[in-house]
Amino acid sequence: MNNDIEKDLPEVNSEEVTEEVNGEVSEEVVAEQSAQAEETSESAERCVCDCEGCEACASFSEEEFAQTQTPKKRKIVTPIIIAAAAFVLVAAVVFGGVWIYNAFFGASLKGVWMEKGYEDSGIYFEFDGNGNVYLRGGGISYFGNYETATYDTKTAAELPQVVTKVIEAEGLSGKVNVLTTDFYMFGMYGGEYIYSTENIDGNKALKLKFVDTTGTVSEWTFVKSKLPEFTMDPTVITNASADEAGIDTLVTDKNILGTWSEADYGTYTFYDDGTAHYKTKYQIDQTYSMFYGITMGYGVDLDFRYTVGDGKIYMSVDYFTGESNDGVMTYYLDGKNLVIDGVGYAKAEN
Repeated sequence: MNNDIEKDLPEVNSEEVTEEVNGEVSEEVVAEQSAQAEETSESAERCVCDCEGCEACASFSEEEFAQTQTPKKRKIVTPIIIAAAAFVLVAAVVFGGVWIYNAFFGASLKGVWMEKGYEDSGIYFEFDGNGNVYLRGGGISYFGNYETATYDTKTAAELPQVVTKVIEAEGLSGKVNVLTTDFYMFGMYGGEYIYSTENIDGNKALKLKFVDTTGTVSEWTFVKSKLPEFTMDPTVITNASADEAGIDTLVTDKNILGTWSEADYGTYTFYDDGTAHYKTKYQIDQTYSMFYGITMGYGVDLDFRYTVGDGKIYMSVDYFTGESNDGVMTYYLDGKNLVIDGVGYAKAEN
């Protein structure tokens, strides 16, 4: 390739450089132009190469090289770029887009995904790239933690069980990426998955290989997506229980406004516009561990609309699908605590 580029370089002839359209020039100008031409030629010989760290290129910075370029020299860039683009297009055709896809995207979990075949479900999975995973359905989200690691099946001293099982079943070889999590949506199969990304029908896809309860290697496929916009209108009362109680307009209670927390049950925040937020800590559900031998956990993050009346909080949770779900909680103030469904929440200090 280096030889072809050098052949395309215009040879700088000192006699041609001295030619002037508007007549003769002074000897000083001729000498100056000849010196510049020789310097340009020398720069081309030193720096237009495919070497890595040759003596000539090491002493000639990119900035210095750019400053020495003449209009004739710059013209070479265009065909080189075109040739490179042509190579990329050929590679995309020959390799089915795999090479260019991995070069730009790689096998990354980060982003929002939907299960393939259930794109209309309104359920989104999100990996934030910082070890947090979410199952989002609109006003309600569940969240957990995850880790990723890469193993070389040829050199690793110890491999995760899922990798060993897939090797036995499919003859897996080379480097593999493994997702590990006890988040309940993924923890059901031991919390270990081999993951990879590819291009399916022009869209980025995420594939998770796992071992199901029968010991069979199975696959779970997701497609790249994005979260739709989520809004709540608290002035619209859709709670059926509120309707039965004759409450059809927004009513708030100034005594419960603000943030209230309880160590085990989570935190409520009530706003004066009729919206509220509830969040728990991430916690392990011992039920799964005791009866199924699988450790799984989750946290809950909830945005909802509410109105109050007769010592009750009527709440409505909206979903991406346009549907909503109702709930009713009893409440009262006990000194400085807000008691909701029998649990006392302390007022958070500002």
